[in-house]
Amino acid sequence: MKSYGLFLILLLPLLSCGEDPPTSVPPEPLPETPPPICEIDQARNCRIEENLGECQYGISTCLGDAWGECEQVVFPSDEICDGLDNDCNGTPDEVKPLECHPPGWEGMGLVYNNEDPSSICQMGYLGCVDGEWEDCEGYIGPENEVCDGLDNNCNGIIDTDTDYGECGVSADGICSLGINYCIDGDIYCIDATFPQVESCDNLDNDCNGSVDDGLAQLCTTVCGVGEEMCDRGLWVGCTAPLPQEEVCNGFDDDCDGEIDEELNCECIDGMMQACPSPPCGWGIQTCVDGSWSECEGNLPEDEICNNHDDDCDGEVDEDLYMVCYEGPEDTAGIGECLEGYSECTEGVWSECLDQTLPEDEVCDGLDNDCDGIVDNPETFYESTDIVFVLDVSGSMCSYVTDLINSIADYTVGLTGSDHYFSLVIHGYDAEGGYLLHTNLTDITTFLLAIHDQDCTDGSIEPTYDIILDLARPDNLLGISWRPHATPIIIVIGDEYPQTTISTFPVDIVPHAITCVLPGCNSTTNESWTDGDPLEIFVVTKPTYFSSYQLFIFGEGLRFFDIDEASEGISIGLDLIFQEICLD
Repeated sequence: MKSYGLFLILLLPLLSCGEDPPTSVPPEPLPETPPPICEIDQARNCRIEENLGECQYGISTCLGDAWGECEQVVFPSDEICDGLDNDCNGTPDEVKPLECHPPGWEGMGLVYNNEDPSSICQMGYLGCVDGEWEDCEGYIGPENEVCDGLDNNCNGIIDTDTDYGECGVSADGICSLGINYCIDGDIYCIDATFPQVESCDNLDNDCNGSVDDGLAQLCTTVCGVGEEMCDRGLWVGCTAPLPQEEVCNGFDDDCDGEIDEELNCECIDGMMQACPSPPCGWGIQTCVDGSWSECEGNLPEDEICNNHDDDCDGEVDEDLYMVCYEGPEDTAGIGECLEGYSECTEGVWSECLDQTLPEDEVCDGLDNDCDGIVDNPETFYESTDIVFVLDVSGSMCSYVTDLINSIADYTVGLTGSDHYFSLVIHGYDAEGGYLLHTNLTDITTFLLAIHDQDCTDGSIEPTYDIILDLARPDNLLGISWRPHATPIIIVIGDEYPQTTISTFPVDIVPHAITCVLPGCNSTTNESWTDGDPLEIFVVTKPTYFSSYQLFIFGEGLRFFDIDEASEGISIGLDLIFQEICLD
């Protein structure tokens, strides 16, 4: 059996135990190469393994010829706060913190939140550092109790205080103070009486120290509405008017729904008026008890229409006339409209004499409706789409400039109206071409477009082809007809109408006798009557009138002599639109 007496002496530093072991002292360094021969039973310290803390050292015994294996002496144990690695895991003082009471409260019987969740108190903890327990940290101590549903003073009872002081508004009047109680974590005012709306009952309902103060309400009589005040619980002093004796004043004094009834009132008391005083001149009379007094005074005044000699010249209502006009105020003196006059006879003005009032516009070269425009077409057509078909061939050179200027002069007079204008030209080449020079557009844009057109050296004028294309519903020229506007075609030229595609008047008739263009529909165009013919006008030489006659169905004048119409810059457009208005 081996003897360990000597080895125990060597391991005393490792085997010490208790709460506060002495500071660990590592054994003396081992020789790098142990002596090959040792004495029997000789012992020495040895290391079993690195990083085992206190467990890494052991004892090796001499076997005579060599040292035996290193046998472990210190084994792992529970970690304690001693600065050592007791559990041999490489980390010393790896211990669970200890719970601790707040300083000065140990042994006071506090209830902590780990026992009762309603308590605000929380135990602290002691941490171990370098073998020493640190001060108590992380604790929450008791506080004064408040009404919040928690145990603030940590005595195990929630909201232990029962008296939280007086509550209420006032002890004046009907009011009284109460006591605040804590119930289920909320403060409740018990037994208090609070202010109310002041009422007329001889009490201080609003607890402001005054009884029935400032109370008023509406009150009524048969004569109207007033106000009354509250005095010691009673409503008094109604200011509503009371019935009075009826007098001639224009009021219902007795409040029976009738004014000045059963009174013979010529006037209202106190009124004054001028009066003609015989035999001439004027005075003043006053209303007394519902009757006019005698006319007092007699002063000459300017003569007025009253069958009295106001100016005291011995004549009555002499030379009294006044201007009159019964038409709209802004039409007097416009167009055919004239003011008239009225004359006074025996105090009575006559009817308005010799006035001329607005009438419906007719095609007579006059402004009958007195709107400042003679025979204005918009009176009859609120919206129109007017397409000019203009021959610009060489023979038209003496006409084109005047025609363009005349079209411009006429259309500029319609600025602001809902009239759109378009220009189709032909006769500019030897192949019979024609094109849409300007599609339907407003007056301003149209005027800018047509002024760049001159006559040309062309010779073929396919007028029949253009009229057919314009009249057909498939709209080969691409005219942007508007469904709410009346379509109108004005053909202007000085040649016999021609064709390049074998178009003849009989081909045009079906489309002209009953208009089928978008605006020829009473559903979308209020100015249109279903079944009416297409509006076509021709300005040409009289020799060629018959060439168009077969498909011109509109009533009134439809043909105009281009030679007569082209004198100056007028081409008879005013006459054309007179014909339009007649339709």
